[in-house]
Amino acid sequence: MKSCQTADGQRRLACSLAALLLLTALTGCGPEPQSNGVSTGSVPVSLSISMPHESAAASTSGNRFWTWVQSWLLAPTNAWAVTYDLSDLTVTVTDSAQQLLSTKTENISSSHNSGDSISIDLDVPVGPDRIFAVIGIDRISRRPILQGKSRPVALIAGQAATVDITLADLNQPTISDPASLPVGVIGTPYAAQLTATGGTPPYGWTVTPPLPTGLILASPGTTATISGTPQLGTTGSTTHIFTVTDSTSPTPRTGTRDYAVTIAPPGLTITTPSLPNGTVTQGYSATVTASGGIPPYTWSIIGNDPNPGPGLSLSTDDDATTGIITGTPTNAGSFTSTYRVQDSRGEVATKSLTLIVSTLAPPVAPAIAPDLIAADDSCPLVGPLDPNSCVPGTSREDNITNVNRPRFRIPQLAAGETPSLYVDGTKVLVSFDRVTNTIRPTTLLGDGLHVITSTVSNVGGESPQSPSLLVTIDTVPPIS
Repeated sequence: MKSCQTADGQRRLACSLAALLLLTALTGCGPEPQSNGVSTGSVPVSLSISMPHESAAASTSGNRFWTWVQSWLLAPTNAWAVTYDLSDLTVTVTDSAQQLLSTKTENISSSHNSGDSISIDLDVPVGPDRIFAVIGIDRISRRPILQGKSRPVALIAGQAATVDITLADLNQPTISDPASLPVGVIGTPYAAQLTATGGTPPYGWTVTPPLPTGLILASPGTTATISGTPQLGTTGSTTHIFTVTDSTSPTPRTGTRDYAVTIAPPGLTITTPSLPNGTVTQGYSATVTASGGIPPYTWSIIGNDPNPGPGLSLSTDDDATTGIITGTPTNAGSFTSTYRVQDSRGEVATKSLTLIVSTLAPPVAPAIAPDLIAADDSCPLVGPLDPNSCVPGTSREDNITNVNRPRFRIPQLAAGETPSLYVDGTKVLVSFDRVTNTIRPTTLLGDGLHVITSTVSNVGGESPQSPSLLVTIDTVPPIS
């Protein structure tokens, strides 16, 4: 086999991590052409890849390509002192549409020094836009330590072509985790961890712009920790650039990564502990409240029945934060519903609340007896010419009267209550003046002593009778 040199006839040293892959037609250089039976749509490419970085040569003959890349680094002694311990080396060829045209992975059984070569053979379809990429994986860390990619080049059998591949500096520190930061909540302790790889530990960490109020970045070494409690006024999402700096001497290297830090308001929750009880046929009103999230809120009930109970409905108040239960219960019972509130961001909170509706209990018995009003507490007069003179033994305050439809004052009634009057244990028809709070029988009472009591009724029933009043009706004029 004839010896070959690079295109400029010498090996060139370089400090940057770059490689030049030169595909050129050589005359009498490289292996002899061989017939391989490959279809005319593809050409076999033989890559002889040496440990990086900066010089390359290739040859073609007929339909066959042979390529080798040889490289070295400037060590302090200017010696080839770099060792690459690769687990595998992968070459891929794609077109400009990123369609994979060819790939080959070579498993590496031992470490290689700068200048050592690894051969990989693969077939590549001819075409105008072939892109070569090389990735070498470190055996211990399983991280790429050798990586490069070419611009699109035309690959035509029998014609010279040049491919430039710039190898990235894969030993600089990088922030590898996490993929994204968790969402924080106002008033809730926050914790997130960032991890760096590559470069030379230990690392230093910085962030710009500063984190939201209440959060700090601590950097103990390989990892950095975001901790603290987000404060009010920090809701929303902001982008921050995190920078990790290694300990490479004399010039430290850095890596950066952008993260969005999102702070949400306190979680939406329904704060109403319970609902007040209701009563059948009695107007009902209650509120359900929530906190957290971002108002306005929308209230509803989950399930087939959107109402809190028979005769009741749920709506959102005009302030768009409070749920209002209104109506008049029509049925007694215990009604449990799942109340749902949704804020302006779509966050939802639910809570099961029970409304107990009972039949109205009868009123308690009036505490005092009916009182004969002074105007009707008359007395038999001595004579018609002396209207203020009562027959001896009678008075205007002794519950003796000649009015046979007397009026009685009873205690103040509550809304929805009606009075009844009992004469000698029998309920009688009455008229009731709610302004003066007086009750009066509609039929005449006969002369004699009568026992007068009253009751109060509502939709729940009638109360027991009040204490009694003894009244004497005396309509017979005295004998003069």
